[in-house]
Amino acid sequence: MVASHIMTYYIFIYGTLLPGLDLYPHMLGGTWVADARCHAHLYDLGEYPGMTRSMPGDPSCVTGKVYAVDESHLHRLDELEGLVPGNDEASLYLRQRITLVDPGSLLSFEVWAYFYNGSLTGCPRIHSGDYKDYLSFKPSGLRE
Repeated sequence: MVASHIMTYYIFIYGTLLPGLDLYPHMLGGTWVADARCHAHLYDLGEYPGMTRSMPGDPSCVTGKVYAVDESHLHRLDELEGLVPGNDEASLYLRQRITLVDPGSLLSFEVWAYFYNGSLTGCPRIHSGDYKDYLSFKPSGLRE
């Protein structure tokens, strides 16, 4: 008998993949693990947000959720996020490891997250770091 091992990946989501938002159906099949935050900056790119790394010592945080997904689910998310394997320049987002802020005992390890890889010119920063909260105050005329 051969034991099958399904690899589990932990992914931090912070934008339109969140429950109740447009792309959440793409998270079905994944398992919610925890609410979480990471040190980063969040920007309004129009139809969706983009997260960038913050400088060391910058207390800015982005709010999101951690999900457990299998490898095929992770690859589907990569495709959805415009990640081109082996070609960072052509990728809209890059999947990189992050450390969560106050992760609690169950999440004392790094998780994957998607970082925006394009120009931020003209993109307003979401200072709260909370995309769902931001959408509740964003004038509907600005939503695309």
